[in-house]
Amino acid sequence: MTDALEDHEGTVSIGGRTITNLRFADDIDGLAGKEQELVNLVKHLNEASAAYNMQINAEKTKLMTNNPNGISTEIKINNKKLETVNSFKYLGAIVSDEGSKPEILSRIAQTIAAMTKLKVIWNDSNIAIGSKIRLMRSLVMSIFLYACESWTLTADIDRRIQAVEMRCFRRLLGISYRDHITDVEVKARIESAIGSYEDLLSSVKKRKLNWYGHVTRSSGLAHIILQGTVQGSRRRGRQRKRWEDNIREWTGLELSDTVRKAENREEWNKLVAKSSVVPLRSKRLRDKFWTFVTFRELLGDFTLRKVARTSPPSVSRCLSSTTRLPIVQPIDWAIIFISSNCAVGLNSFIILPSGTSRVGLSGLHSHANPTVNVKH
Repeated sequence: MTDALEDHEGTVSIGGRTITNLRFADDIDGLAGKEQELVNLVKHLNEASAAYNMQINAEKTKLMTNNPNGISTEIKINNKKLETVNSFKYLGAIVSDEGSKPEILSRIAQTIAAMTKLKVIWNDSNIAIGSKIRLMRSLVMSIFLYACESWTLTADIDRRIQAVEMRCFRRLLGISYRDHITDVEVKARIESAIGSYEDLLSSVKKRKLNWYGHVTRSSGLAHIILQGTVQGSRRRGRQRKRWEDNIREWTGLELSDTVRKAENREEWNKLVAKSSVVPLRSKRLRDKFWTFVTFRELLGDFTLRKVARTSPPSVSRCLSSTTRLPIVQPIDWAIIFISSNCAVGLNSFIILPSGTSRVGLSGLHSHANPTVNVKH
């Protein structure tokens, strides 16, 4: 590589340092700011390799550009044209012009595949739940977390990470989506087995923040690339989220302040522990409870209807499977309310008193037949 770069002048400069290539073992990334510069770099590298009786594999060599117009110049190695791609795998991770999403989707697929391969363990009733969870975190989640320090997270990716964790927990516990058990209940079962634990999204955030602090305190090439700037300007319109935007967002500090914080390892570790916590989602409407009115009235005949999965304001639109049932002992009072117990489960019922006058309920529209739920 030294021979190939002897007469080569690069134009890619980060933080005042010219960078022409990145090397790891037998993998080499060549960097160029212009097409002709890239042509010369490939030519010099091919000639230097031939001088040592080495050959570049043209099929495994790919070209990638951040220019929306692509590469117009034809670049060849041993008369074989190099393919221009939008993504490629480097050191086990996908590098794409779409950002981190293709790599994360690939990690999710690999995680689910690994979870499926180990179904014999998850189905074994002789293995304690705590042991299964520890096995899952070491054998399955480690696949997902590979190279997560380089990811740029968005709101959509956050949801996908939380979803794949819940999917793995449900598979481990033998819970089907048809059981209508909420994620809150799944987490409660996990905590009852192993105690308080760090969720997957928090692990990703913590690893990324720890790596940022480690690189900031170092003085190598990674530090220069992370802290340095390049020539040019960003495109017009809405900008894509950058890697450092996550650091800013999670810590609530500007990058200059995070650099000073990271210099003190103890202070940075405290900030990481605070910033990596995933905030709890606000309760959805159907998870809240309302108590509206109590009335006394002799109710004799009832209509029993099964309730589909919906939120409280939509209860009146989802009633089905009407069945008339005689009531042996009349009920003389009831508390009118809507709760997740009666609005979510397919085995829950709402009792509608027939022939009851219109009653206006706070927070709901008035109906000819008010909704009455009787707690057992």
